[in-house]
Amino acid sequence: MEKVDRKLNIFFLPHFSTSHLIPMVDTARLFVAHGGVAATIVTTPHNARLFQDSLDCDSESRGDIKVHTVKMPSAEVGLPQGIENIGQCSTPRLIGQLFKAIALLQKPIEQLIRENRPDCIVSDMFFPWSVEIAREINAPRILFYPSNAFYHSVSHSLNLHAPHDKVQSDTENFLIPYLPDQIEMTRSQLQDHLKTKTLYGQLINMIKDTEASELWHNFY
Repeated sequence: MEKVDRKLNIFFLPHFSTSHLIPMVDTARLFVAHGGVAATIVTTPHNARLFQDSLDCDSESRGDIKVHTVKMPSAEVGLPQGIENIGQCSTPRLIGQLFKAIALLQKPIEQLIRENRPDCIVSDMFFPWSVEIAREINAPRILFYPSNAFYHSVSHSLNLHAPHDKVQSDTENFLIPYLPDQIEMTRSQLQDHLKTKTLYGQLINMIKDTEASELWHNFY
């Protein structure tokens, strides 16, 4: 009987932001281009439309990249129908509703993963819960964090040493420690979650808690 080589089945879970979504789609293309990989991108209908045409025109990945769409739970959180991407949110309130809707997608996506049991999961930084479902099915989880090395160095230093807590005002300069050059900032330049406790900040902390034990790589 002729042996048929099975392709590795890899699930890609992109965040619902174009700056995260498109790089992850390109990453799926890179995986498929090496051969022996079948990719499934899990997203919502609106987000799928942002890249589906480019996949259809890509002869190299055609057939090896599938898109599985899940329904956005808009009504459950009071989010207007059709808003499924951060780029569509014109107010902080809409962004908050979008994040709540994304959180509600955890269970249906986990069930999809259980049913398909992919060989590997590549998930965005905003899906820290994917660590546990990957462990459940005994598959590696690769953390997708679409930022450059300088950003990560600055962010790590700010979170570890908190130099912004030692200045007296939002306009006073402080030095970011342990960088190879002298880089200064002010509190007014920081993201809100670094200055005060926010739900977004709690999510970022959850993300950082998963980094130490997971396979982490920057694809830039």
